[in-house]
Amino acid sequence: MRIRSIKPEFWDGWPGAEFLYTGPLLKWADVDRTAPPAADKRYVYFLYRGEDLLYIGKAWSVRYRFEKHARKAWWPDVTAYEVVALTGGDQWELETAICALEKACIAEFVPMKNIAGPAYLPGRRLWVDGQNPHDQA
Repeated sequence: MRIRSIKPEFWDGWPGAEFLYTGPLLKWADVDRTAPPAADKRYVYFLYRGEDLLYIGKAWSVRYRFEKHARKAWWPDVTAYEVVALTGGDQWELETAICALEKACIAEFVPMKNIAGPAYLPGRRLWVDGQNPHDQA
């Protein structure tokens, strides 16, 4: 629907990426059904306000991360999400791969609410005078 179709060539570099869900924001229990917590899987998720990409994150439990994000001022704006899974390898390899995928996604798709990341990534957001300049987006 969104990320997969925006830049399909980006995903050629991630052959193990599996798209699990694209659609409206669900109740917490239903989020677990779309991306069940598992020791052998890691997820990158994309949060949207309409068609606008708000945030990209990674997790072993998408529901847990969503519950934490629900405390953010921008959470009520979230209307939809997508989840991509990576599986395989030992814990270290899997965590390394999911971190690389998250960073690459932030750099490629430049979400409005991500505030962290290496300085060389164009998607990095910086706080100015104690304020996140993207909270108004």
